[in-house]
Amino acid sequence: MALILYFLITSVVQGHTMAAIIVGLALALVFHILLTTTYTIQGDRLEIRSSFVRKADINIADIISIQETNDTKSAPANSMDRIRVVSTRQIILVAPKQKEAFINALININGDIKILPREN
Repeated sequence: MALILYFLITSVVQGHTMAAIIVGLALALVFHILLTTTYTIQGDRLEIRSSFVRKADINIADIISIQETNDTKSAPANSMDRIRVVSTRQIILVAPKQKEAFINALININGDIKILPREN
């Protein structure tokens, strides 16, 4: 992020307008993704959205396990401190700000979810 800001400032100072516009748009996209990634529990469903895209709509009854991880795979997660959600249909990584509350909310709906030991 600091590198992008550096290029933006340098481009403006040196009069490279097009480079400044491109770097500014890239920076705006990064901030948009960071600010619009959400995990919402609606009834018995977990909705995951990132930017303009709905990434997943998971039936909480289908969740088999959850596991804290630092997995680096691409995911709708704004942090490396993540939770792997494994359902009967997919595996997805999320990074809710309040992990413990998120996990408890899922378990309150589906008490059969297994909590696996943290993966490093």
